[in-house]
Amino acid sequence: MKKRKLNWALLSTARINERLMPAIRESKNSHLLAVASRNFINAKNYAKKHNIERFYGSYEDLLEDKDIDVVYISLPNHLHRYPETLEAFDPHYQNTDGPGHLLTQY
Repeated sequence: MKKRKLNWALLSTARINERLMPAIRESKNSHLLAVASRNFINAKNYAKKHNIERFYGSYEDLLEDKDIDVVYISLPNHLHRYPETLEAFDPHYQNTDGPGHLLTQY
């Protein structure tokens, strides 16, 4: 049976993403699908620069994409409580607590 690739998304355009993107791309079980920023132009430019298919001008729009399986939350420390808001917005996501939060869709 062929395994399905997990579609990843980046919640922000933070520099720390550059440390994670190579691992996602090198994995045979992962695909970097989308990125979101609070600014549509920033998301579009970031996606073009890093060869990411989809981009969103809001975090909520990214979460509405049902093709996304895993969301890497690379927000600054003072926004680390934001994932709880995202979970409330879309109960299909679960927060895995820790540095560089992940939301996984179930």
